[in-house]
Amino acid sequence: MLALYNDAVAGYVFLYYKCRWGGLAGHNIPGIVNLFVFEKYRRKKIATMLLDAAENIARQHCNKIYLDVCLNSDYGPAQRFYIKRGYIPDGKGVYYKEKICEADVAYRNDDELTLCLVKEL
Repeated sequence: MLALYNDAVAGYVFLYYKCRWGGLAGHNIPGIVNLFVFEKYRRKKIATMLLDAAENIARQHCNKIYLDVCLNSDYGPAQRFYIKRGYIPDGKGVYYKEKICEADVAYRNDDELTLCLVKEL
């Protein structure tokens, strides 16, 4: 889905009904793979509207939705946003390249280090 602001693309979200990526891939749960709002359109509730729309569509197919959020500080605002929206960790720990991280193993803190968040709809 695209978000328009004064006829310009301001952001987007990808929702997959039976998501094949992320922590809950293959569980027939709708998943958000990417939610992004361009810098100049932030702080205008666009992410909220996009997430509302994605959740409303997902609700027609399942009673939950999930997403993976990166753990590095660049994603701090997104982490806080999702938690405030009622998303909670799936309880399996941290993922790297969609696999659960093993204890006492070093992983690179890049965009592949994520936490899977789930929300009951």
